Amino acid sequence: EISQNLGEAGYINANVRIVTTLRHEDGLVDVDLEVSPGRIIYVRRINFEGNFETSDQVLRRELLQLESSISSSSLIELGKVNLQRLGFFSSVRVVLKPVEGLEDQVDIVYEVKEAPSGSISASIGFSPGQGILLGASLSQKNFLGTGNSVSFALNRSSSLREARFGFTNPYFTADGVSRGIDLYYRETQFDEVNTSDYTTDETGIALNLGYPISPSSRVSGSLVLQKLVLKTGIYSPTEVIDFLNDQGATSSLEGNEFYEVLLGGSVRRDTRNKAFFATEGVLHKVGLTSTVPKSKLEYYIFSYRGERYEPLSKTRNISLKIASQFGYGDGFGDSNSLPFFKNFFAGGLTSIRGFDFNSLGPVNSLGEPFGGNVFIKGTAAVQSPMPGIDSDQQTRLSFFLDGGNVFNSDIFSGDLDLEELRFSTGLAFSWITPVGPLSFIYAKPLNQKLGDQPESFQFALGQTF
Repeated sequence: EISQNLGEAGYINANVRIVTTLRHEDGLVDVDLEVSPGRIIYVRRINFEGNFETSDQVLRRELLQLESSISSSSLIELGKVNLQRLGFFSSVRVVLKPVEGLEDQVDIVYEVKEAPSGSISASIGFSPGQGILLGASLSQKNFLGTGNSVSFALNRSSSLREARFGFTNPYFTADGVSRGIDLYYRETQFDEVNTSDYTTDETGIALNLGYPISPSSRVSGSLVLQKLVLKTGIYSPTEVIDFLNDQGATSSLEGNEFYEVLLGGSVRRDTRNKAFFATEGVLHKVGLTSTVPKSKLEYYIFSYRGERYEPLSKTRNISLKIASQFGYGDGFGDSNSLPFFKNFFAGGLTSIRGFDFNSLGPVNSLGEPFGGNVFIKGTAAVQSPMPGIDSDQQTRLSFFLDGGNVFNSDIFSGDLDLEELRFSTGLAFSWITPVGPLSFIYAKPLNQKLGDQPESFQFALGQTF
């Protein structure tokens, strides 16, 4: 820690040596610290090598260490982490080169190896509850080396039909204000995802702005204009029909239209050392989305996601992951509840593993899963690379404990029944293959109750856990 503090003050060549002297007569040990701070080191230039496509400016704006200033070991390392988080490079290495004839100056060289940041692809995946996923996409995270992101995607499964276009400029201003736009169409058939018989068609445009408040934190805002068409099915439950009657509409296979203007805001803090398979750091994200007052549907949704990674070995290959999620939605104004088609669901790979997809929580009048306005989930996992595989960047094996459920509840009244929480444990394996991430899960419920739908083996192509 002494070397680290000296490095942050510019003494990056400091040497700290521990000298011990045994005192046999009284059974004690004297410990002396010999500190040789050396000179304060200044940074003359910062250069990049290996960025044949990405412009120098895109890399330089991720750095906090400045040229012609006192060096800081922590800022130099943070620059490396920021470059790794971009997702443009397969490796990033920092080299300090002494300046010939000047003992108190160095040049910093960030050696990067560019990875493909764009793709035109057809994809196939599998997700429990949704079945086979077919997609075609055009994406470029580093469009023409500018750092801007452009994407266009078409996806289709038994439950989903989607078309989406997105553009994001992460440095719309020199201060790091980001600006983005999304255009989308999404049709979801809920009876195909183990829930009720109804369909939603959503067409919209979203405008997004983000502003950095620290090197690891950002606030974001969004404005969404959306047209939602709600279609009932032949076997739609009473809850769906009652909702439409409350809105002055009738059940219809052709659908009823709802126009929405949604405002959203979020705060995100991310100190993870990697975007995928992180081994240390934290992630916190708090978000709130609401329709504007006097809308036909007045509701809001609050969400929280947190992750913490702690290394359990000196090499950081083995780590502990603690994660939590919370969601709550309700109506306001003339709406007394969250619209049912905005409900949370639980069960399956993305929530409580060991239970069938979307199978937990409240049911409708037909006994089918209907979701709820409250979602709670927690996970604890010990994770490591797969033994016997050389690259620890491509695989992850974890022993996990999941807990959570969905509820229909007013959390402010204290009527949340925590005895209905479900728990499961098992093993998860994720592998980044040439055709995409591949994950296998084997889990067992710990407190299965009557009516639950356990599912021990689950796998997905296109997702990591």
